[in-house]
Amino acid sequence: SDRDVPLTDIIMPEVPRPPTTEETIMAGRKSFIVNNCIKCHGVDNKGDRKIDVGKDDWGETAYAADLTLGALHGGRRPADLYRRVHQGINGTPMPGQGNITYNDKPQEIWAVVDYVLAVVDGREFDPADLDKYLPPEEPAPATSSSE
Repeated sequence: SDRDVPLTDIIMPEVPRPPTTEETIMAGRKSFIVNNCIKCHGVDNKGDRKIDVGKDDWGETAYAADLTLGALHGGRRPADLYRRVHQGINGTPMPGQGNITYNDKPQEIWAVVDYVLAVVDGREFDPADLDKYLPPEEPAPATSSSE
């Protein structure tokens, strides 16, 4: 069972958590946007229930967490958030990004933790950050019609 996981299999942050600053929070926001966390958690961090994120291991419809509610199911200790970003959440569609997006980037995971904690604590962010961080969508290529 999951409770029998040896301690050696538990992910420990690779580096100590640096102090939270405005720069780390905004770096975390940028990472949250450009690495597509907004796909499930939404631009407003409310876990848009209209988005089908898949099923959990019990076959139930899964929903991304509404980070604005001020509570997180796995707790809000920074080390726990680090692990959830790194490893994902067992039994849910939440993927782990530690060996993909954030491979060799533990500082960026800590920045995402700082951002998520700011959202959980009620901070609101400028929706214009999307335009600042995401590249503009390219127009679809023109198709030529053959006669």
